[in-house]
Amino acid sequence: MVGSFPFFVADAKRRYRLELFAAFCCLFLANPARLSAADTPAARGAVIGPTGLLESFDGVRNRDLDEWKRDISSYSLRHYGVGTWKLEPTAIVLHYTAGSGFPLNLIESREFKDEAPGVASHFVIDEEGGRVSVYQLLPLDVMSRATFGANFCAVSIEMVALDETDLLGKRALLDRATGLIQDLMERYGIPASRVYGHAEIDGFLAEDPHGDFFDNTIEGVFVPRKVDPGNAVMDYIRYALSAGDALLSEK
Repeated sequence: MVGSFPFFVADAKRRYRLELFAAFCCLFLANPARLSAADTPAARGAVIGPTGLLESFDGVRNRDLDEWKRDISSYSLRHYGVGTWKLEPTAIVLHYTAGSGFPLNLIESREFKDEAPGVASHFVIDEEGGRVSVYQLLPLDVMSRATFGANFCAVSIEMVALDETDLLGKRALLDRATGLIQDLMERYGIPASRVYGHAEIDGFLAEDPHGDFFDNTIEGVFVPRKVDPGNAVMDYIRYALSAGDALLSEK
């Protein structure tokens, strides 16, 4: 339960250094491509292409990449003042899907709020039947539309869960997400201080809608709307990242 988070953290502290991060050292640190979507077993119904991108899920095809690049370039021009689809990641933003099962809207939507393109993240992480699967929906050098005010700089990761409490109960999913985050941090030189929850980006926009994170369509005061993935989830992942860094420094 979220309300018992102090005990949740204490339990994480006891178990993480003895179990989780020992596994990180043995499994993940020996393989620089340790958590690519292509290396993760796909759930039944998922088709993974030769580049590691999801091609379809339950017969629903992932969107056409050329069409996406065209539409996200126009979106970028309207929202960020630069007409480009290219992404050079400097931040990572975490979300939950607010649903159960694979979020088909992330591969088939064509519009959101009467504006193209639809919504799409770079990754979806799902846990089903005790197995965790990582799906990559977009190349990492292509802008997503998942985090208002930060799409121009962020890799977005969606974790399949109904809410924060549901997500906290999915330890294997959270641990896999932590490994993916570490991989991205190392690959792009992203510090842990640039790993955010979706709600935190909304908070920054409320403080200053034209600061480090911004959107040119905001007029007046920005009212935060997002709550995902939750403070307790971010505490769990940040502790995991810091413990992983401690083990690396000891090697």
